[in-house]
Amino acid sequence: ERLDELQPGRWPADVAIQQCVEVLVQRSIALQTGGDVEAALQCLEAVPTSERTAGCREQLVQLQQQVTDLQQQMTDLQQQAEQLAGLGHYQQALDLLADLGESRRPRGWSGWRSSQARVQQLTQQLSQPALKFSWQELTQWLQQLQQLLPNGSFQRYVGQWLQDYQSAAEDLDQAGRWDEVVTLLTGIPEDERTPVMVQLLRGIEQRVTAASEAAAALAAGGDYAAAVTRLQQLPQGLRPTVLGEYRSRSERVQQLQAQLDAAVASEQLSSVVQCLEVLEGLQPGRWRQDARPTQLLDRLLTRCEQQLQQGTLEAAAALLQGIPGSLHAERYNELQAKLQQQQAERALREPSFPFSATAARAAQAAWAKHLGRAEEWTNTLGMKFRVIPAGTFLMGSPNGQGFENERPQHRVTICKPFGLGVHTVTQGQWQKLMVYKAWQGEEFVKDGSDLLKFFGLRAVRWWQGEEFVKDGSDIAATYVSWDRAVSFCQKLSASEGVRYRLPTEVEWEWSCRAGTNTKYSFGDDEKQLGKYAWYYSNAWDKGEKYAHATSQKSANPFGLHDMHGNVWEWCQDWYDSDWYDSGWYAKSAATAPAGPSSGSSRVLRGGSWSDGSASLRSAYRDGNAPDFRSHLVGFRVVCELE
Repeated sequence: ERLDELQPGRWPADVAIQQCVEVLVQRSIALQTGGDVEAALQCLEAVPTSERTAGCREQLVQLQQQVTDLQQQMTDLQQQAEQLAGLGHYQQALDLLADLGESRRPRGWSGWRSSQARVQQLTQQLSQPALKFSWQELTQWLQQLQQLLPNGSFQRYVGQWLQDYQSAAEDLDQAGRWDEVVTLLTGIPEDERTPVMVQLLRGIEQRVTAASEAAAALAAGGDYAAAVTRLQQLPQGLRPTVLGEYRSRSERVQQLQAQLDAAVASEQLSSVVQCLEVLEGLQPGRWRQDARPTQLLDRLLTRCEQQLQQGTLEAAAALLQGIPGSLHAERYNELQAKLQQQQAERALREPSFPFSATAARAAQAAWAKHLGRAEEWTNTLGMKFRVIPAGTFLMGSPNGQGFENERPQHRVTICKPFGLGVHTVTQGQWQKLMVYKAWQGEEFVKDGSDLLKFFGLRAVRWWQGEEFVKDGSDIAATYVSWDRAVSFCQKLSASEGVRYRLPTEVEWEWSCRAGTNTKYSFGDDEKQLGKYAWYYSNAWDKGEKYAHATSQKSANPFGLHDMHGNVWEWCQDWYDSDWYDSGWYAKSAATAPAGPSSGSSRVLRGGSWSDGSASLRSAYRDGNAPDFRSHLVGFRVVCELE
C-alpha cells in the first residue's frame, strides 16, 4: 500500500497479497503436519479477513476445530494428572504431562516433582536394613511417607522391620547381651511388639529379678563380695543401682579386715574391738565368735602383769587403758587395782617437784619399802647412807640469780634411786680403808714408814702443824684429790662387794635440794645458813680455820648433813663452765645426764668452811684438776642400789 502510494499503478497489491497469503497457508499446513496446531492457527489468524482466500478460510476453520479439540484434550489430561497426584501417584502425573510445554503445565507441577523426589528418598531409606536406624527414625520416615502417599499401603515395611528387630533381639539374647535386647526392643511401642519380643523382654526381666534377689540374699548375709559378683554377671546396662552400695560395703569389709589384721599384729586391742564391732554391723553373726580379741586380751594382761612386776607403770597403764570396757573382767580389775596401788606408792616415791620435807621423807620411806631395804644403813666401814629417791627437778638457777655457769635452769630426771652418804667421808673412815691419813700421802706409807722404822727413826707427818687441818676421826677428810677419791670408792667396792662411786653433778644437786627450788635446801633466808652449814661467818671468821666434824649441823629434808659448807665435794663429772652458751649442761639430755665426755677439771660442789654464803647455794658450781688437793676439799660417796 505504501509503495502504491509512492508509485501508483506500478504495484498491484492483490497479486502480492495473494502470494503472501499463499505462503502463510503453506506454512500453516506445514506446522499442522508437524503437530503444532496452535502455531498453524496463529499463522492464518494473522491474515486479515478481507484478504483470506477460500483455501485460507478452509484451512483456518479446520485448524480452529483442531485447536478446540486439543484444548479439550489438555484439560482432560490436566484433570487426570491432578487426580493422580492427589492419590500420590506423582510420577504418573508427571509422565502424563511430560510432553506439554512448561506454559501448558499446571501450577502444581513443581510440587509434584518435589514430592516425587522425597518419596523416592524415603522409599530408599525405608528399604535399607531396619537395624541401621532406630525405631523412632523409621516411624518418623513412615509418617512422612504416609503424608505424601495418603492412600498407600506400608504394612509391608512395618512387618519387615519387626522381623529384622526380632531376629536381632533373639541373636543378642542368645549371646547374653540382654541390655542390648532391652535397648533394641523398648524403642518399639508396646502395641507394635511381636509376641516373641514380649517374651524376650519378660525373660530378661525375670533373669534380672532373680539375680537381684540372689544378690540381696547374699548381701543380707554379709557376703557383699559374692553379691557384687552375682550382679556383675548381668550386662552393664541392666545392673541395679544397689550394686554400688554392695560394692562400697564389700570394699569397706576388705578395708576393715586389713585394719583388723594390722591391729592384731600391732596388739591394738581397742582397734581390734572397734573393727569387729563395725564388721559385725556389716556382717551380722559372722564375727561374734572371733577368738582373736580374747587371745590378744590374755597376752596383753599377761604382759601387763610382767610390767607391774618390773615397775614400768606407764607401760602397764597404757596397756590397761587400751583395753575396751566391754572386755573388762575380773583379771582386768585385779590388775587395775594393782596398778593404782603401785601408782600411789610411786607418787610417794617420786613426788612432784618442788615438794615438802614431809614428802621427801615419805619418798625415801616408799623407795626403801619398794626396794626391800632400810631407809638408812651403815656399811662395814661405819659409813651411813640414806636412800635418795628417783625424781625430776629443775637444775640450776633462774635468770637473775647466781652466775652464768648455773643457767639455763632446766628440768632433769633421776631415773633410779641410789644411796648417798649421810655426810662426807671422815678422817677415820678414810684412814681405816686407806691406812694413811687423808692429808698425808700414799707415798708416805709406801715409801717411808717401814724404812724409817727399820732405822728406829720417827717419820715426819705431812702437813703436821698446818693450821687448816684438825685431826679427828669424825672430822671431814680433806686434802683428797678427785683421783684418790675414786681410788677410795674402788677399794671400798672391792671390800664390800657393792659398787661405790662419786655422785654425778645431777645426783649431787638433786640430793642437796631435797625437793626444794630455793637457794638453799632450807629456803632463801641466808640468816638461817648457820644452822645448816660451816662457812665463813661461823668458821673462818670465828678463827676455826679447818674442816669440822660431820653431822653437827641440821640435815636437809633427805636427812643429809653438810650439803652446804664444811668441805667442797667432788662429783664424778668433768666440769664445763660454758653452761649458758654452748656447754653440755644446756644441751644435756633431760634424763640423768652424765656430763661432758672429756675435760681438764672435775666438778666441785657445796662450798666450804672458808667460803661465803653465795658459794654454798644448791646450784653453785665450780671445778678443779683431778689431782688437785686442798684443805677445803673432801668428798661424799654414792652406794648404788640397783
